[in-house]
Parts: sequence; C-alpha cells; structure tokens
Amino acid sequence: HEKAKKAMIYSHTKHINAFSAMLEPEEAKEISKQDTILSVFKCQGLQMHTIKAWRTLGLEKEDGLVPSDSLWNKTNFGQDIIIANMDSGVDPSSRSFQDDGMGPIPSKWKGHCDEGSSCNRKLISRRMFVEAFIKTFGEDYRYSNLTDLVGHGTHTLSTAGGRFVPGINLKGVNGTVKGGAPNARLASYKITLLSCDVLAALDEAIHDGVDVVSISMGEKDNLDGQYSAGVAIGTLHAVKKGIVTVMCAGNYGPQEGCVQNLPPWVITVGASQDRKITVNVELGNKQMIKGKSSIDKWPLQKKLYPLTRFIDISKPNTTKVDSPAE
Repeated sequence: HEKAKKAMIYSHTKHINAFSAMLEPEEAKEISKQDTILSVFKCQGLQMHTIKAWRTLGLEKEDGLVPSDSLWNKTNFGQDIIIANMDSGVDPSSRSFQDDGMGPIPSKWKGHCDEGSSCNRKLISRRMFVEAFIKTFGEDYRYSNLTDLVGHGTHTLSTAGGRFVPGINLKGVNGTVKGGAPNARLASYKITLLSCDVLAALDEAIHDGVDVVSISMGEKDNLDGQYSAGVAIGTLHAVKKGIVTVMCAGNYGPQEGCVQNLPPWVITVGASQDRKITVNVELGNKQMIKGKSSIDKWPLQKKLYPLTRFIDISKPNTTKVDSPAE
C-alpha cells in the first residue's frame, strides 16, 4: 500500500521486532488493538547530558599514577572491548581516536563504516540514524552528514574510550587526556534527539557485536522518574544479548525525583558534584574558605588581594543588568 510505504520510517528486523511510522492518533489506536501488536508508543524527544570522573572510580591516583589493583591494569585498559556511543556523531580528527600501535579489529565485529567516513583500527565505525527526525521535521543541516557539529558526541565518546593523549594544556594546567577504556575499539552511531532514531541505532549495534552501549541523553523535561518506552525496549534487547548498557542520570537537581533513565536493566550513572573547580581562599586572619574558581595560567602571587562578590562582576563592556551572574 502506497500510504503505508510513505508512513514507514524504520522496520527493525535484526534483534528488535518493531517498526516506526508516521501515524494519526486514530491509526495508532486501531493498530494497538491487534493481537499481534504488543504495544504502541510515541517517539519521544530527548536531551543531551554529560558526566565525568576517573579518580573517583579508583582507576588512577591524584598524581595520575595507575595503582596496581586498578581495573585499568586488570583489563589492559579495556583492550579490544567494543564501545558503541549513541550521540551527535564524532570528530575523527581528534587525537583521542588515533590508532597508532593498535592491532587488527577483533573478528567478533560485524559492523561497518558508512561510505565516505573516516574510520581506523580505533574508531571502527561511524554510522547515522536520522530518518525519524527528517520525516518529522524535514531536512536539517545538523543531520545531513556524519560530522559532529555540536561536539557532544566527540566529548562523550572520547570520555568513554579515548586514547592517552599527553602534552595537553588547559589554561596553564598540563596533563594527559584519556578515556575510561583507552585501548577499547569505538563505534559512533550518530542519532537525533528522537527515541525512534535511538531505537534504530540500538538494533544495529546489537547486530554489529558491540560489548558496551553508552547513551548520554535523557527525555527532555521529564523529571517524574519515567523513561522513554522506545529507548527502554531497545536497551532491554541489548542487555538480553549480554551488552552492558550505560545511561546518564541527567544534569538536573539537586531535588527529589530528578534522576532520569531508570530502567532497572541499565547502569544509570550520576555524579554528586560536577562542573566545579574548588580552591581554598586564605583570609588575612589565616581562616580558610573553600570556594568555586576558574583555572588561570597566571598563578596568584603570595600576597593579599581584595575580595569581590561574584554578583558584582560584569562581563567586559556590559552593565551588570546585561550580564547577570550565572
């Protein structure tokens, strides 16, 4: 039927028995009555999230050294584990994804790289699942190719499995950047912020033979503890195949009921503190006060400085009304 063909977005046939289609409410209600249909649910809008912290997990010490009992040593830094990241894509030019010294891609891998994309023995796949968004909202430059235009996917994928990159300098602080599993193989599945596209990516990732799925997004403006049916069903199929599935608890809070992504079969990762660099301020009377600060490559001298209230500071060439404190 021509109408049915135009309505169809995805037909999942690998591991998830489902389809996504553009339906009127009456049509969806009618389909849900059929004995062969388990459930019908809406394609939900999602929102990107992020998190970090290796020292908290005991993988390394404050001085950057890796203790002998670290999980990094026990797993050779996640060697040949395949991590699937479902996000805004990836920038393959990042040094976190270089494949110097890496051996052949594990034989268990069944996936591929979309034509014209840059892959190697580290970044073994770059694919895109955007059909639901395009059918719903029309063409969008953000989803016209595999490029990560917002940087979120590059950030989350390198956080999960980026290689050791020494000689990094951030505002005067030197160090080595690395992900949670530096020797893992990485697969990027570029998706939109619609759960139907996430479900399609999950079906493919299961087929491709990944070991871990990482999804750093949650349902937009949903703080009641519920979760998207599409993502929940997709992750359940992944877990049934032995794939560790990790999702974020969200960037909301602190308040009651603000945790997102609560299917009991996924690992929901949260943080007690984020986005803060704390330093001690020593007053003239030797009293120490802990406060929030920014890194500066010109360290303060050992002398007294005046203190200014944060709310009294404006951005350059603006008034305090035009640049309120954040």
